Amino acid sequence: GTDQRDGIVVISVVPGSPAATAGLQPRDIITEVDGRELTTEGDFPGIIFEKKPGDTLRLSVDRNGQTETVTVTLGTQPSR
Repeated sequence: GTDQRDGIVVISVVPGSPAATAGLQPRDIITEVDGRELTTEGDFPGIIFEKKPGDTLRLSVDRNGQTETVTVTLGTQPSR
């Protein structure tokens, strides 16, 4: 239901997570991370692996056809 071609769709957001704290919402489309365009879903993990907990990411997000900037501070991976 969108004309957006590139980026990754946020399916869900865990309450209390860094994504939730930053204000990401389900159905948001992340189009850029720190100015780097996302063209495939594989781009996002590659960028994240370059970072460490406490680093911040600036995300360009398409939300209902409007572009917004969201800043996320990375946390640690939950233990399995």
